This record gives sequence, C-alpha cells and structure tokens, in this order.
Amino acid sequence: MLLIAISVFSLFHPRELTVKTQNPPATHVLRLGDSSVPFTTSGEWTLAVPNKIERRFRGRLDVTEQGGELLAIVHMDIETAVASVVAAEIPPGAPMEALRAQAVAARSFLKAAKDRHRGFDFCDTTHCQFLRQPPDPPDAAFRAAESTRGLTLQYRGQTIAAFYSADCGGHTEASPPGPDGYAYARVTCPRQSGSRRGHGIGLCQLGAAELAAGGKGYLAILEYYYPGAAVR
Repeated sequence: MLLIAISVFSLFHPRELTVKTQNPPATHVLRLGDSSVPFTTSGEWTLAVPNKIERRFRGRLDVTEQGGELLAIVHMDIETAVASVVAAEIPPGAPMEALRAQAVAARSFLKAAKDRHRGFDFCDTTHCQFLRQPPDPPDAAFRAAESTRGLTLQYRGQTIAAFYSADCGGHTEASPPGPDGYAYARVTCPRQSGSRRGHGIGLCQLGAAELAAGGKGYLAILEYYYPGAAVR
C-alpha cells in the first residue's frame, strides 16, 4: 500500500482545529501553543477549522505547529487520494469516461511528483491538486478510481507527473521535456471556449468531458491529450 502525505486546510492558516474521532467517539480541540499539540489519530475522522470548513478523512492525521499556525497532514492510501482528487477536480455532470481519464492523470501525478514540499508530499491547493473528502462507494468519483486502480500514464517505462487544467481555452500548450523526459504537445481541444482557466498543459477537463460525451473512452481521451504516453 502506497501512502502519501497531504497538508490540508493550509489556506486558512489555522490557529485552532477540531477533530472528531469515531473510535473511540471523541471531540478534540487543538489550539496553537496548547499542550494538545502535537496530536495524532488514525482511522476515520472529521477535521474542521471552526466556522470555516469541515471534512471527513480516512487515514492518519498528524497535527503540529509550524510558522505560527497549525499544520495538519493526512497520510492516506494513494487510491483514496485519487478518488478524493477526482471528486474535487472534475466538472459537475462529467461523463464517467472523463472521470476515469482524470483518475489516471491524478494517480500519475501523485506517483511521480512526490516530495513537492518539505515534510510532506502534497498540499490540497492548486499548487498541487484539489482534494475533497473521500467519496463513498456509490459515488462516481469512487467508481472511476476503482475501475482504473493502479493505472498510470507512462513514457519510456516511467510514470509521468501528468499535468491537467480546467479549461485550455481551445488548445493545450506544448512544453519541453520535464524530469521524466516527457514533452507535452500542443493539442487542439474539442471545446472551444476561448477562455482559459489554468496553465493549459496536458488534459483539459472540459475538453475531456466533451470527448466523453461524444463517445470516447478514457484510454482514447488520455491518448489524445498525452500523445506518446501509454497507460499501464
């Protein structure tokens, strides 16, 4: 089981966090400078920044102090993370094949781009990947991750840190080879919105949804946006 460490809620610069555990049932109030920190728990639990955000997580939680605020790091299985990323990233109502393409891209990024921060692998912001609470088995995001379990985009036998963006605006951007040796090509997108959201490299989420709605499977979608890469 591959575990990854993700910092959550850092955008809120929390000085207080509330943790509700299930086994045993308890509520823990963590405050900066109190003896309640550092704090660790595992299993399934809910983390909240009071009056701002609350989410359910699964895995191990470590809370420490760093830079005058509380640092919450969730250690979770990569497949749980993939499903959580798909739930956060994909446009509402996107077809299942677009979700599967997103799952493979997210898994590839998580496997190939670890250690983007000192002390943890990823954050839950646009710097890395958005992350929501783990979806339940009936949820489409869960099913997309489960049906593509273990699959990644590879180039010359190495998993690539697959980039993607919300809306390429009509075409994706080319880029020179990265550390993994893969160079992104400029691809004309089937969704001509004319308004870009994100860096425009790799998979376009709106374009993937358009291709899926037109009958393309996730393998064909990935081949379209990552020419030269193979899903293995």
